[in-house]
Amino acid sequence: MHNHLIYLLEVSLIFVLLYSIFRFMLSKYTFHNLNRFVLLMIIPISMSIPFIKSIYSFEVIPSNIPAFNEMHSETFSTNSTNYITHFSEFNYIKLLSIFYAIGILISFYKTLKAIFHLYKLRKNAIVKHANKYQLIYCETKETFSFFNWIFIPFESTHQSEKIIIDHEKQHANFHHTLDRLVTEIFIAFFWFNPVVYLFRKTLSAVHEYQVDARVLKDKNISTTEYLQLLLYTINNSYNKNLYSYFNQSMIKNRVEMICKSKTNNLLRFKYLILIPICFVCLLSFTKREFSVTKTLETNIATDKTSKNNSFIYPLKGSPKPYITSHFGINRKLFKKLKAKIHNGIDFKAKVNTPIFASSDGVVTSASFEGNWGNLIIIKHANGYETLYAHLNKFKCKKNQFVKKGEIIGYTGKTGLIKGPHLHYAIKHNGIYVNPINYLE
Repeated sequence: MHNHLIYLLEVSLIFVLLYSIFRFMLSKYTFHNLNRFVLLMIIPISMSIPFIKSIYSFEVIPSNIPAFNEMHSETFSTNSTNYITHFSEFNYIKLLSIFYAIGILISFYKTLKAIFHLYKLRKNAIVKHANKYQLIYCETKETFSFFNWIFIPFESTHQSEKIIIDHEKQHANFHHTLDRLVTEIFIAFFWFNPVVYLFRKTLSAVHEYQVDARVLKDKNISTTEYLQLLLYTINNSYNKNLYSYFNQSMIKNRVEMICKSKTNNLLRFKYLILIPICFVCLLSFTKREFSVTKTLETNIATDKTSKNNSFIYPLKGSPKPYITSHFGINRKLFKKLKAKIHNGIDFKAKVNTPIFASSDGVVTSASFEGNWGNLIIIKHANGYETLYAHLNKFKCKKNQFVKKGEIIGYTGKTGLIKGPHLHYAIKHNGIYVNPINYLE
């Protein structure tokens, strides 16, 4: 879930950047069809870029998460009520995840409630079919559309009602409701980002500009008459958010857009600025992975030392970090259970003590792994891996290249342990080795 939260934040950052460029540089142009296309493309582009791990096909082979066997006999006692204490700890990641999930449910509930209200209106309405449209006369305060359903007040007597209906038919022709539903789904998953609500408002405005231009072009109506119609809607509006288009919230901008001269076609080239921006965003997520490829290949090709490679201590102490448990010590879980072999060493450390990468390598895992708690695995040259368990928090991410001595995280007491410490292990060609023989 930690990686999922990072993904959501990355998508949000790219989304905010692309939307801001559109809002402040392109939104005032009269290229309504192009503006609609650009806005809709912001969503898939923002969601796709963080997925791309590299512009090349190189991918680090993930490490297998080892089975947990670091249980201390003193952790369990038949005479103690403190059987496991860790799981009662406060876990902020889980709390954020629960809070995030609640926000999604609330967003979907509001959308489904709005759609259910439409079906309820239609059930008690008079429905008339007009070609591909359904004119639904019902208990509503204004005319609005939902796909090819045109909802019309029972007592609609305004002289320009036909123009209003034609307006809503154009929304149906452009499939604007589909745009809004896609937007609502996106908002449901990114409800925590305030910019998504501005995005929805901007998209609705573009829909209105698009329809206003089409109605004025196709229908025999003057600009003055159409503007008077817009003024009439100010006193007869009722915003329904998901499916209402003909409302007063953007009347001023619509009037300005209707009266505005058409933008010079040469300014269409200005939209090309989005291409290098997307490319820069792509590089921001891939450049580091590309360096990983070259560096790891160089290490493997040039490091011809014996298998007794040297690694620095993951914790810096004077002269060495205090070891509370050595490699290979047998531990009995109660008296009846089979003894276990400790596959690493444990360093005593206070919570949030910096942890350093023992050697250059690529992070192949940086996530919460059950009894191991927060676990980091780094793949090094010549078939070596180092493991760092029970961390409080990370300072690296999967597929990141880290240098020897670089801080990768902080100690903690996550997972199935009694007190804070760092469990550190080294594997060579898939086999655990005694870290003491490799640490310098």
